[in-house]
Amino acid sequence: MAFKIRWYGWQRAQGIKFGEKRKAYKNHKKNTLNHLLQFYEKEKFILLGDATEGDTDIYLTAFEQFPDRIEHIYIRQAKEKLNKRVLQKIKNHPEAPIHLIEHSSDILKYRKNKPSH
Repeated sequence: MAFKIRWYGWQRAQGIKFGEKRKAYKNHKKNTLNHLLQFYEKEKFILLGDATEGDTDIYLTAFEQFPDRIEHIYIRQAKEKLNKRVLQKIKNHPEAPIHLIEHSSDILKYRKNKPSH
């Protein structure tokens, strides 16, 4: 089972400041993920996000709340500054199964060659 959490409201959010749109997006993604984790209470999750969208923070929060349910967190690389931020988060949360990847296809290679946390 797979879910894609996106917020398309930004297309209709005319006249709203960019920062407010980002906050609404992050809240939507966080709330939707929490709902899925609560609704599918016996399922394990693998989360895939981008370094550009604040997914690292959202997914680490989900891991802190549901540590036995989040198997892996994969964050796709972006600009170097954003990658450094993600790498710092990984360093600060050694217990979290979070990995910075270059391409989504790297997930398969990573899972074959690396043990899970």
